[in-house]
Amino acid sequence: MTSIRDRLGLSALLFISACGTETIVHKTDERQANKIIEVLAAEKVTAIKGMVDTGREVYFTISVPKSDHLRAIQTLNNNLLPTPDDMGYDKVFLEGGLIPTSAEENAKFLQALEGEIQRQLKLIDGILDVQVQVVKPKTDALSTTEEQRPDTTASVTVKYLQSASGSKPLSEPQVQAIVAAGVEDLNPDKVVVVMTPAGGFRATQSGPSTKGSTLTGFWGQRTQKELNMMAAALLGFVVLLGLVFVYTQMRLRTVRARLLRLQTEIARARRKPDGSVG
Repeated sequence: MTSIRDRLGLSALLFISACGTETIVHKTDERQANKIIEVLAAEKVTAIKGMVDTGREVYFTISVPKSDHLRAIQTLNNNLLPTPDDMGYDKVFLEGGLIPTSAEENAKFLQALEGEIQRQLKLIDGILDVQVQVVKPKTDALSTTEEQRPDTTASVTVKYLQSASGSKPLSEPQVQAIVAAGVEDLNPDKVVVVMTPAGGFRATQSGPSTKGSTLTGFWGQRTQKELNMMAAALLGFVVLLGLVFVYTQMRLRTVRARLLRLQTEIARARRKPDGSVG
C-alpha cells in the first residue's frame, strides 16, 4: 500500500513537472547527484534526479523548477558543485600509448596519487574541493644517509563548509595524517595544509539517510514546526478514530440488548394461557 508520505511526494513531483523544469546539471555521478539534492533541499529548492543509461555508462542529471533555476545555480556555485572528476589511477593509466619515459611514468604516478588522495578527502561530509600536490625528489645513488636524502613533501588546499557552530569537518592534523598515510615516506609534519571556509553552512542531517530518493528535496524542506504540526494532527486523527470505535462498540451493545429484550417479549406473547406455544 502506498503511504501518505509517498503520495504527497509524488504529488509534489507531478506539480513540478506541470510547472516546468530546467536541467542545471547534465552529467554527474550518483554520489554528487545526491549531495546536490541535499544542498538544494537545505535552501528549500526541490530537485529531481534523473538517470541516463547509454549502455556504456550510467550518469545522472539534476532538474529544478524554472522558478528556482537562478537560485539553484547560485547555491551550486556557492558550494562549488558539481566538483570536477579527480584523475585517479583508473583514469591516468586508462589510455595506452607509446612506452613512456621514466620521468613521464613518475609524473603520471604522482598525478594519479594526488587524485586518489583528493577523492578520499572529498568523501568526508562538508569538504567541497581539495587540491593536493606531492613532491617526491629524485633520489641520488650517492646519498646513502637519511640526512643526505631530500624529504618528500606535500601541500593541500581544502575548501570546506563550516557547521552552524563554526567547526571544520576536519582539523589540519587530521588532513596531514590522511595525506601522509597515502604517500610513501611522507612525514605528516611535511604536509602543509591550507583550509578555507566557503560561503554557507553545512546542513545537519537527522534521521535515516534518503540517498537515491527523488523525494528528498520535497521532504527536506519541512521545518521542525511543520513536522510537529503534522505529528499533532496525526495524533488527533488517531484519537478521533479511537473515540469513534468506542462509541460504535457501545451502540452495538445497546442494540444487542434491545434485540434480546424484543425477542424475549415476542416469545412470551406467543405463549398460550395454558403455557403452550401457539
